[in-house]
Amino acid sequence: MQKEGCHVIHADGDADVDIVKAAITMSSYKSTTLIGEDTDLLVLLLYHGAKDCKDLYFGLIKTKRNQMCIT
Repeated sequence: MQKEGCHVIHADGDADVDIVKAAITMSSYKSTTLIGEDTDLLVLLLYHGAKDCKDLYFGLIKTKRNQMCIT
């Protein structure tokens, strides 16, 4: 994925916090959507949500129609 220009983070254990922090970091300079099926990700996004985010969204894997704006 890195060869294709994707930002990649490797986590040895539970990666929920790493995923959320990466989404918040990316959203500080461009619109970002975190797609997942774990509601823990949504809770962490709401808790760690940053004021400097441009557009930060959370969406479910099953359907993009359920995206919600976090910022």
